[in-house]
Amino acid sequence: MNSLSGFPVLIILDVVALSLIAAQALFSSQMIRLMKKGMLERSWWYLSTGSIVLAIGIATFILNGLYGSSETATLFSTYLGTFLIIVGSSLTFLGILSQYQFWSSS
Repeated sequence: MNSLSGFPVLIILDVVALSLIAAQALFSSQMIRLMKKGMLERSWWYLSTGSIVLAIGIATFILNGLYGSSETATLFSTYLGTFLIIVGSSLTFLGILSQYQFWSSS
């Protein structure tokens, strides 16, 4: 089996993750300008959960680098870490977007 057989899929996952992080940064910077005092439970739940999932996804990459794994384990942890980063970024993005929509409509 060619070691690059999953390469195009991995590139797509990385592009999706990078796109979500860029969107997250955009809405975060807009949120800083619009921030007012107040709390929205749903938004903060998304933000907190997204942060936890992101941390687990990043830890997957770090742990894989610390422990020399087989090619299969490395490939699995790469896909798992990328998937968790996509999920964490999506949740964080939803929380930031919810906050932004609330404060920009006020």
